[in-house]
Amino acid sequence: MAIEPRPSLSDAFGFPNRLVPVRVAHPPAHPLTTIRMPIRFLVQPGNHIVRVTYTGTITLMDLSRHVQRLVDANLLDRPTLVDSRNATFRLTGEDIRIYSSLMSTLRGRYGRAPVAFVPGDDSWYSAAEVYRDLGAGGNPRFEVFPGVEAAQTWLLIDTG
Repeated sequence: MAIEPRPSLSDAFGFPNRLVPVRVAHPPAHPLTTIRMPIRFLVQPGNHIVRVTYTGTITLMDLSRHVQRLVDANLLDRPTLVDSRNATFRLTGEDIRIYSSLMSTLRGRYGRAPVAFVPGDDSWYSAAEVYRDLGAGGNPRFEVFPGVEAAQTWLLIDTG
């Protein structure tokens, strides 16, 4: 029985995978230095909800990397709570359209689990509304909540 390789984000958009050599000008200042991701996630024990936290400034590249990590971890089909209260975003309308298109493709392939989104400020509310108007990445179970408790309760009811 052959195992098929997992498609990457570039496969979802039909871009060829190309390896591009990267030259590092200087080694890291400390060998244990790590780059902190502006998007982190964990799977809550018991209810298996994927809890996502945005911090700092979020770009389309950050969202794309995060989605690839969810695909790699087989978590895209799980209920998800996204907390963006401690983040600002740097996304254009075109970025949101690209992200919605990407998510529509991936949701079609991996499933449409409920997503509860907690915006951090008015810019996030606006982005969430544009995302919803574009079809919420093909997910009719995308909802915006004013706080984490309301979002968590909705997910527990929706998946319960």
